[in-house]
Amino acid sequence: MLGVSQPAVSRLLADLEAQVGFALFQRAGRNLNPTTEARLLIDTVRRAFGGLDRIREAAEAIRDFRQTPLMLVTSPSFAVRLLPDLVAAFARRRPDATISLDVQTTDDAIEWLALDAYDFGFCSSPSANPRLTRRPILLGQAYCVVPAGHRLASRTLIGPADLNGESLIAYRADAAFRHELDRLFEAAGAEPVIRYEARTTEVMMRLVERGLGVAIVGTAPAQDHEMPGCHIVPFSPFLPYTLYMLRSAQREMSAVAADFAAMIDEMFGPETPA
Repeated sequence: MLGVSQPAVSRLLADLEAQVGFALFQRAGRNLNPTTEARLLIDTVRRAFGGLDRIREAAEAIRDFRQTPLMLVTSPSFAVRLLPDLVAAFARRRPDATISLDVQTTDDAIEWLALDAYDFGFCSSPSANPRLTRRPILLGQAYCVVPAGHRLASRTLIGPADLNGESLIAYRADAAFRHELDRLFEAAGAEPVIRYEARTTEVMMRLVERGLGVAIVGTAPAQDHEMPGCHIVPFSPFLPYTLYMLRSAQREMSAVAADFAAMIDEMFGPETPA
């Protein structure tokens, strides 16, 4: 079985017995029977080899990204529309990878990222926290979503003045995009009626679909799609809406995180210096 001669095996056994300090076998005719001491030793040897097997399995798991999970956090706006696509793309790239996706408010996501709790975060806020690095992923513009049959549904552009007195479904007041929108309405002297607020684009569009008003949403062109019962019309003046990928400057990137970052570069282009 070992592919060596019988005398070589005998020498190996003799050397091992000399090293451990006790007999391992008793000769009975042409047979060798293990001693009690040898049986005690073999149990330890088997456990040691089992441990080596576990080390090999752990190394394979780390190599295949099964041991270290990719920790992602996103603001609610991207939890339904973009992050599932990114997770699916990485799953095709690394089918054995383990991925944890959490949804937090933008402020909470930034706070946890600064505490090194996640590999990457996705939100529309660039964040001025010095512990975080940021890169833009997608640059979009604002769109006005109106119900089918609405008086503005046939327009090619909708501006703030067009929404004066309209029932407006808006992002919550603590959203940075909402602040920019309020500024535009004030400058135009327009006063829409805000009866409904929501944190996510998906919810706002569902409310529009049910005829509760119109909404101005921030969405990237790659994500823009018609929903049954809604029309999506570009909003003017141009109101940018940028998705950023954030990460802690102090957190060392694991192999799985580095590969995810490489996938982002391939999908959206390499990061350019600020």
